Amino acid sequence: MEVLLLLINYNNNNEVISFVDIQLAMQKNVDYQVVIVNNGNQKILHADIKNISPDKVWIINPEKNLGYLNGAHYAYEYYIEHSKSIPELIILCNTDIEFSSESFIQNLLTFKKNNVGIIGPEIKSSLTGHFQNPIYEKRPDRTRLKIWLMFFSTYLTYLLYQSGAYLKRIIGNSIASEPSKDEREVYAVHGSFVIFTKEFFTKNCTLKYPSFLYCEELYLAEQCRLNNLRVVFLPSQKIIHHEHSTSGIFKNRKHVSWLYESVKFIFQTYFN
Repeated sequence: MEVLLLLINYNNNNEVISFVDIQLAMQKNVDYQVVIVNNGNQKILHADIKNISPDKVWIINPEKNLGYLNGAHYAYEYYIEHSKSIPELIILCNTDIEFSSESFIQNLLTFKKNNVGIIGPEIKSSLTGHFQNPIYEKRPDRTRLKIWLMFFSTYLTYLLYQSGAYLKRIIGNSIASEPSKDEREVYAVHGSFVIFTKEFFTKNCTLKYPSFLYCEELYLAEQCRLNNLRVVFLPSQKIIHHEHSTSGIFKNRKHVSWLYESVKFIFQTYFN
């Protein structure tokens, strides 16, 4: 089997089903399997999937919210336990994305992956028009993480930080700047669509995340860095990210607490 897709369903059944039945069903000439993790109260069933053969779809229920990356880890481990083989590519992605062509996944398989752990395509937000990859061209320094820790330590300072960041984005980036079209090595790619190579897992990198929900891109990037694997931005392969305007600008207090703990984990583990 060539490609494994890991999808996290957190109470968004219709979106996940639509992604599988429309976006995945349109992909041609590629052998793939899909694992759907029901992370929330709403459960997708095999009967809900209409356009893909049931033997291509695995649905699992961990009975609690594992988060994005840990949900993917749960799905990957479940698949490996039952299939006894590692696919050539493992894709973790949001289900609010749209492929640019019916050969998108097939094209990924032809990419030369020497010492590559992670691949990121061009991602354009349908909400803002901005390009989201690469999320970090270069590795951030300790000073940046210290600033994050300072601002995310209280809800008030978080609101100040986020307000400033939002205004800067409005004023400075009203016109979307398109990234260089050069295929190149970067530090980290956007978490909405991450392509892992087989080598990522054979070199003992893992999706199991000691923190929760935030800074997952940094965690994956550091694993590649420490295992001498490259992270590659591949702008020839394109997707549209249909973000939701209802998600809001500001996180609630619980999420800010998780954000702070995640930054602290990354800082203490990799930047201290």
